[in-house]
Amino acid sequence: MGQAKIRKLARLKAGELAAKGVVSTAKVPKGPAGEPAQGVALPKAISPEQMESMRKMAAASAAASVAAMKKQRRLEAAVPLPTVNDDSGPIRLSKLSLDQLKEPLFIKRYREFYVGLSEPAAQREISVHEAAHHLGFKLTGAKNITYEKAELFYDEKLKDYVGHAGKVNAPISTTDIPEGMPLAEWMMLVTMALAAGTVAAEAICGSAKLGSGDGDLFVFNNFCDALGFEKLYPGVTRASYWANAQENMRITLMNPVNQAATLQVADEMQPEMFGLFSLPKDSTTHC
Repeated sequence: MGQAKIRKLARLKAGELAAKGVVSTAKVPKGPAGEPAQGVALPKAISPEQMESMRKMAAASAAASVAAMKKQRRLEAAVPLPTVNDDSGPIRLSKLSLDQLKEPLFIKRYREFYVGLSEPAAQREISVHEAAHHLGFKLTGAKNITYEKAELFYDEKLKDYVGHAGKVNAPISTTDIPEGMPLAEWMMLVTMALAAGTVAAEAICGSAKLGSGDGDLFVFNNFCDALGFEKLYPGVTRASYWANAQENMRITLMNPVNQAATLQVADEMQPEMFGLFSLPKDSTTHC
């Protein structure tokens, strides 16, 4: 087909789209004299009413941001600061010194952490997350499963105070494999237990934090290293195995009985993990 015919067809196609009200967002090409090229639809001008609506939306968004910032500062100012470096308060601090508790950076991080963990919705989501881990590890035959509340500590590499919002501790050992259970089945159950937290928070609480669970993935990789995953499963990637475990957990949690069991354990864990937080609770839970 000749180039002239191709250009003619392109102009006709653009004209058809313009006739249907479809406007291109691409930069408008210019003709020889600087006028728009034939067959290209110009963007419609924004009306004064649209401009006013956009202005109001921007103003409302800015006002909401300012209000949220003021609320955050008000809540942070109300946070009761710790005076002892032990684990008796709402956040475990036994890995810190009394001098560190007085540092401005620690005070800032502690207030931020405290306010975030005072939200009922956050407490519920974390409790569901950890409850799913707890139940998952019970199926693997793991012994001495425990959980602990939030903790802050100093990271020398980051030169900052970091921590976790609560976690389940479950020693993983092949000596705990239930009698008669094949190694392959046990490995998948362990991986499902590790993936369970994020999947449960998503399935039960509607959590959008799909990137959370990095710590669980870290433990999974250590688990794979210890068992020699690549030798046991040549040609299978860790990423695909992890994805399969996540999907298995999603299917498991479609069962209302399993959801109810997870929520029951979450009900038991939540007061133990967050019962000492004392900020006003002005939000509601959703799971």
